[in-house]
Amino acid sequence: MSQFIITCCILAASLVTSLTLTPLLISAAKRFKILDRPSARRVHADPIPRLGGPALYAGFFLPLLVSTLLPGHLLPGILADSGFAWLCAGATLVFTVGLIDDLITLSPWVKLSSHLAAAGLAYLGGIRIHVLSLTQTMGVELGLLSLPLTLFWFVPYHQCPPFDRRAPRSGRRG
Repeated sequence: MSQFIITCCILAASLVTSLTLTPLLISAAKRFKILDRPSARRVHADPIPRLGGPALYAGFFLPLLVSTLLPGHLLPGILADSGFAWLCAGATLVFTVGLIDDLITLSPWVKLSSHLAAAGLAYLGGIRIHVLSLTQTMGVELGLLSLPLTLFWFVPYHQCPPFDRRAPRSGRRG
């Protein structure tokens, strides 16, 4: 079987896993009352089920793990890459803390700390910003600035929304 077909199958399995688990987890969250309730800091007017993270996490990792069982499995180089393993460890940390937060509500500092630790794991695995390219042929070595810039690049994607959640938006609040 060609690598392209295997890749398409893994992507399809990822999509099906996420789409299958999401409604099941929404139903479970409603049944067990694991809900995000409206408050002054929230934009929604009705309780919203939590527990979306496990569907996304499983949608990424389960097909990837199953693919390793196939003969001539896909991604042997990526799976053997220690950087990918460190990135997966960081993703697992963020997922675990997010799941705990869904269940018992953690402080923002705990969540921020876990995201910094996950970015640090990726950095340890060699996923880092070490050169700032100015042109195709010229760049600036970052040296000691590599770590803080890498952390600054990773963490805002998890912590900072692209908009102010408290600001009223058309159609959201009346």
